[in-house]
Amino acid sequence: MTVRYIMRYLVKIAIYTVVLLAVFVLIFLLVNQVSWRSGSPFRAWWSNDMLLTVTAAAWAIGILIIALMDFRKIAAQFASVGSFLTKIAEQPETSIELPQDFLEMQTIFQKVQNDILAGRKTEQEAIQRKNDLVMYLAHDLKTPLTSILGYLALLRDEEDISPKNRGKYLTVIDEKAVRLENLINNFFEIARFNLSELILEKSRFDFSRLVEQVADEFKPLLTAKGLKIEVSTIDKAELFADSGKLERVIDNLIRNAIGYSYENSVISVKVTNDKDSLMLQVSNQGQQIPAHKIDHIFEQFYRVDESRPGNSGGAGLGLTIARAILERHGGGIAVESTTGHTTFTVTLPFPAIS
Repeated sequence: MTVRYIMRYLVKIAIYTVVLLAVFVLIFLLVNQVSWRSGSPFRAWWSNDMLLTVTAAAWAIGILIIALMDFRKIAAQFASVGSFLTKIAEQPETSIELPQDFLEMQTIFQKVQNDILAGRKTEQEAIQRKNDLVMYLAHDLKTPLTSILGYLALLRDEEDISPKNRGKYLTVIDEKAVRLENLINNFFEIARFNLSELILEKSRFDFSRLVEQVADEFKPLLTAKGLKIEVSTIDKAELFADSGKLERVIDNLIRNAIGYSYENSVISVKVTNDKDSLMLQVSNQGQQIPAHKIDHIFEQFYRVDESRPGNSGGAGLGLTIARAILERHGGGIAVESTTGHTTFTVTLPFPAIS
């Protein structure tokens, strides 16, 4: 666009110069062909040097006038673009119609506008999902709380309660209390969610050992569904990273695998590496994640199975936070789901960030 303005300005100068030279030559010929009276004041004033000086002055003044006119035009166009950008910021849906000279920028503005609209849509969807989730959680809080209060009342009011019934009531109270705790934890997770506060505290540690430790802690949960976990790691998987936050990533992936696995199936946890990367793969046997949900699975407050708002489902933040943690480490996460099988693959720079 700048080159176009300069070329247009040079063309105007060239045309003006040619016209001025033509006028100069015409005046020169006319004046020198006229027979002047002796003592004519014009003839006394006139000289070819004077004509050349007047022409040069006219040329300089003309160039200045052309420059000022072009500058005013360009300034007006930029002012219109500035006001248009302000309008887009306030009303992103505004149709983009820039001056002819700004057609190249119009394509860029349209991309920016599309990005703004897409970001706003994603934000609105996340807010709506959050609001829906809070509503479901608030509703589901009543169920375990009512059960706990009811069975506590039975324990208090039944004077000759049998040991069998006492054990049954206590088991139900325990189950409902755990569910209530999960619901409250989800509320706290939503309330404190802020990725901008994600600060890494790095140290050297064995990533393979960390994976083995986290996987071992899930044995009680595996028993309830008859699951088995198989862990395969490599030696010398030393990282300089935030072990606490990577532990949260591993915990989230294994917890998801348990929650979405078929009963009596196997969960596979593998640590591998190549020249530049360290990989963690967590695979489980379960229902395929639909393709249209794969694209949104790492968005905040997005839940693959929305039918599980309070019992086993989380707040829809685990994978969002996991991705943010991995990206802060220079890594990433991907998911692949086929019929009966889903695999999450974590990638970290290897050797580690040092």
